Amino acid sequence: MKKFLVVACVLSCLFVNGQVRRVGILGSSTANGQGVPPDSSWAQRLRNNYRPLGIIDTIQKVAASTYDCYSGMPTGYVPPAGRNQPNVNYNITRLMSRVPAPTTVIINYPTTNYNVFSDAEILFCLDSIRKYANSFGAKVYITTTQPRDNFTDAGRARLKYLNDVIQGYFGVDSTIDFYTVLHNPANNRLRPEFVLQGDAVHTNSRGQDSLFRQVLRKNILGLDFNAVERVLLDIGETSIPTGRGPNGDFWNNLTDVRKGSFADSLVTTKKRSTAIRLEVINATGPVASGNTGVAPGGPVGGVAEYPPTATTDHAIAVPAVTNGQWKLSGLDPTRTYTIRFWGSSTAAGYRFTQVRLSGDSTWQEYLATTNRNYQAAATFAVTGLTQASFDIRAKANNIAGIVSVVDIVSTLPAVKPNRAPVAHAGNDTTLVLPADSLQLNASASFDPENAPLVYRWNYLSGPPGAKLSNYFGATPMLRELQEGTYRLWVNVTDAGGLSDRDTITIIVKPRKVAALNIFPRAKAVAEATRLNLPKDYVGLDGSTSSDEDGVVSAYRWRQLEGPSIAGLDDSTQASTIASGLVEGQYVFELQVTDDSLAVSADTVRVEMVRPRFAPVARAGTDLQLKLPDNNVLLTGLASSDSSGTLTAYRWRKTSGPRAFLFTDSLAAETGVTGLEAGVYIFELQVTDNDGQTAVDSVQVRVLAKDPSPGTMKRVLVDFGLAASTTASPSGAGLYWNNVTDARKGIRVNNAIATDNTATTLRIEVVNPLGSTGAYDLNTRTSNTVGAVGDYPATATTDNAFIHNSISNGQWRISGLDPQQQYSIRFWGSIALSGSRIAQIRAEGDNTWKEYNASFNTSLSNAAVFT
Repeated sequence: MKKFLVVACVLSCLFVNGQVRRVGILGSSTANGQGVPPDSSWAQRLRNNYRPLGIIDTIQKVAASTYDCYSGMPTGYVPPAGRNQPNVNYNITRLMSRVPAPTTVIINYPTTNYNVFSDAEILFCLDSIRKYANSFGAKVYITTTQPRDNFTDAGRARLKYLNDVIQGYFGVDSTIDFYTVLHNPANNRLRPEFVLQGDAVHTNSRGQDSLFRQVLRKNILGLDFNAVERVLLDIGETSIPTGRGPNGDFWNNLTDVRKGSFADSLVTTKKRSTAIRLEVINATGPVASGNTGVAPGGPVGGVAEYPPTATTDHAIAVPAVTNGQWKLSGLDPTRTYTIRFWGSSTAAGYRFTQVRLSGDSTWQEYLATTNRNYQAAATFAVTGLTQASFDIRAKANNIAGIVSVVDIVSTLPAVKPNRAPVAHAGNDTTLVLPADSLQLNASASFDPENAPLVYRWNYLSGPPGAKLSNYFGATPMLRELQEGTYRLWVNVTDAGGLSDRDTITIIVKPRKVAALNIFPRAKAVAEATRLNLPKDYVGLDGSTSSDEDGVVSAYRWRQLEGPSIAGLDDSTQASTIASGLVEGQYVFELQVTDDSLAVSADTVRVEMVRPRFAPVARAGTDLQLKLPDNNVLLTGLASSDSSGTLTAYRWRKTSGPRAFLFTDSLAAETGVTGLEAGVYIFELQVTDNDGQTAVDSVQVRVLAKDPSPGTMKRVLVDFGLAASTTASPSGAGLYWNNVTDARKGIRVNNAIATDNTATTLRIEVVNPLGSTGAYDLNTRTSNTVGAVGDYPATATTDNAFIHNSISNGQWRISGLDPQQQYSIRFWGSIALSGSRIAQIRAEGDNTWKEYNASFNTSLSNAAVFT
């Protein structure tokens, strides 16, 4: 097994938000930059990235062989038999013993012995190291595995699996993915452009750059490259200056605010000189001879970072002066300034101070009367200017305005650290004599800041006699090559002095004898063998095709099978893209030709799958019609299927009156005829080409036709004792029906109307309302209410009795004409006081209608149904 190096690194120290940050790296040969120039490892690139920002340019490395995550365990840990002991010189204990200790730690054990250790062992070791660093208050990040070429297929698959395991166990926020950026999905090896020649384990400079960028993306320090400076100016009397605040901040002082007065070369709170100057253009206060415009304001005390010497005195703005103006100059247009005017005075009365940026129409204001609120100020944001003027005045009807402090905070533009360039010497190449020259090409090298690069080529090894046309160009010609293996490197340097190096290997083979040629080996690979539409393309890769005794000189892709003709981006390249794919299976063939014109082929099958979604039924909006109209059109044309087509429709009635007829219940649209008064529910079921179904319903409400003029009839039924029936015609000339027995059974049959004509109406007692005794007729009398409306006294005197013990009483009225509209009224009265409330509802309804029968003399106090 390849032995590894372990490196413990500390990058110190970076100031972030006023705190010192130190980064420690505990790991193996990947962090040490095995096989690449010193400045090319991801750890060194990290240091170089932060160097312009003030990191001390030191990185301490300690290297040793055969080290894995057990070697980095805390001192004192006893490992299982056969596992490495913690090394006290290179473990987490040693790293954290540095004074001061790192505040951020990166653990980088990507592959060593991971083909031997169990999942539980790996997670236990990494977690133990993490917890030890956490105990010092350090933030810890764990890098995942990375691909390597010298493991077996199973071993490489395990590294891919462990990448997911480590991220799943420690969480995405605490891990840095070192696997995905280097991974070749075709074979779980390193991607070809990242392979370090002659080394089946480590990555080259390009791969190290990719790892470095993974660390940058994680932003392990939470860096904000915007530096902040602050300038504080005390406005007040000469006798009360402010030198340094209680927190050590340096202050500036302005003790005269008459026209022409100024304070220049203001210093920051850290005593850095600036070009900022404050000048009084027009005074804000008294202009009498000898009056400097400043005054004491009383003992307000310290306010936030403002000490008492700054809050005690101030400049005065009087109401009589309306053109007061101060100007700030010497500003840096590349910075953003936050400028605050603040003041306080213990004197009584309103002291609202108004300030605006000259030229603006809006004034900002604050109340300075005994102001102990740091936030009560006039604040302005200024950027892109070299100077800014401010108008200052007392608010109308106020005693005065007060300015005690001018507070200026500037934010520097973002610092963009220089990043090292990335060298690319070109792909390794094989030549067959008599071909003895090669155009080298390092033009794929690049600088992240797009700075120009300086190139330098050099030999590492190879037969003597080869000649290079230009050692300092991107594309020199290499000539007079002989049989053997040549290794050259190119070094690229950017304008900031950072460099990177990459190596190219050139194999020159002897002239082949055609009779002994070995056929090339074609290898066709697809990015996936099963893809979901609507994605309609697939990447095809033949770059792993090879020729044992020569080189692959030509590639040709073509489609053998498929439901449609796919488009191939470039069928003569090692890799191409097939597009315009539809549902079904495709077979693509790759033919490769070697330098002796021998041809071999390989195929790859790709299946395009259409996602299957259930259809959506749409039965339309609810409908309403009135008799005599008795037909409607139901439409399901709004139904749809996003993943296929609708193949069948079926309509059916789920509830409603019996009378109806579909014109075609299996069509998307159907007519329904022969409807009668009532509410119908019709259901639509749709079926798609995958056999999936969906249903939707529509309501059709059919209203009874309006009664024809002159056809209204009235039926009156008197419930009571046989001794007090209502004679017909009554005094009002109306004919009545009498029910003297309210027990179960049909009590009125073919009732007569008030005009003495027969009807089809029938009243049946389904369940009695009162006693169930054999001789109880369920009728009563006790009333002395008298006539009510056109109800004579014989009708109001007696009644059908509803007992409060009965909950299932039910009467049925039948013989109704569905083409007619009926108003059915239940009314009753009893000469007894108290609540005599009768409740009635139509069958199937949830709502009861009610009336109080106690001494009821109102026809409107009834239960009425339409």
